[in-house]
Amino acid sequence: MTIKESFQAAKSPQTTTEDGIAVTNDFAAVVDGSTSKGTLLLGGKSSGRVAMEIVCESIQHLDANITSAEAANKLTNDIRQLYIENDLLENAIAKAENRFTCSAVIFSKRRREIWFIGDCQCRFGGQTYTNEKLVDRILADIRCDAIEYLLRHGHTIEDLQLKDLGRAFILDALKDQCNFQNSKGDNPFLYAVIDGFPIDEGMIKTIHVPPHIHEVVLASDGYPVVCDTLDATEKELQRLLKTDLLCYSENRCTKGVMAGADSYDDRTYLKIEIK
Repeated sequence: MTIKESFQAAKSPQTTTEDGIAVTNDFAAVVDGSTSKGTLLLGGKSSGRVAMEIVCESIQHLDANITSAEAANKLTNDIRQLYIENDLLENAIAKAENRFTCSAVIFSKRRREIWFIGDCQCRFGGQTYTNEKLVDRILADIRCDAIEYLLRHGHTIEDLQLKDLGRAFILDALKDQCNFQNSKGDNPFLYAVIDGFPIDEGMIKTIHVPPHIHEVVLASDGYPVVCDTLDATEKELQRLLKTDLLCYSENRCTKGVMAGADSYDDRTYLKIEIK
């Protein structure tokens, strides 16, 4: 595999990106560390950054023939081992919002499969594939309705960039939703992530890449629209940032662009050529 285009950017010049890229002879992946909902840090790093670094390193050592379920188990166990080594396992069990959590979209060259564990994206053959969480869409709609109300009742875009009162309105629910990650049962809000706890194999979304496809794009959800080129993807993002700075109308999200930030989320774009 050859990297044709690759780009990463943090949402703000003052922050470090929680996204990562891993590419080997057999795998290519974009890993998106989850925005921290709790207070746990390790070595001064956020829980999302820690999870991303562990998973990117773990992907470097995956066997070429590994299945999606086996890979998920390996990545999960590597994060769980970090809890054990740092005496954090009981904390992670008791408070899901403190878990080292990330999402990943992984291309397996040998199997010609793309695996989604969490809410990343991919594109090939003129089509974009996503893996959005239902609970995120519901909470995004609530936040956006709150932002619309606030703007109608005296608030400005500028003051809501200083303090996102819409996100504050859903913050407790954002923390509570962590209890749905890798949980068990028959609940529409359940979702899979890599967080050191067992992943239900049935929640790993798998897409087959046909033999005639020779380019694949992998991206984090910091891009609202993924295109065939980085330039087109960036242009669409910049258009949306100009027209919907608070991310409450055309690009409805659980957070907007804060004062001093460049975007509403970290973003990563990776286009690979399959030989």
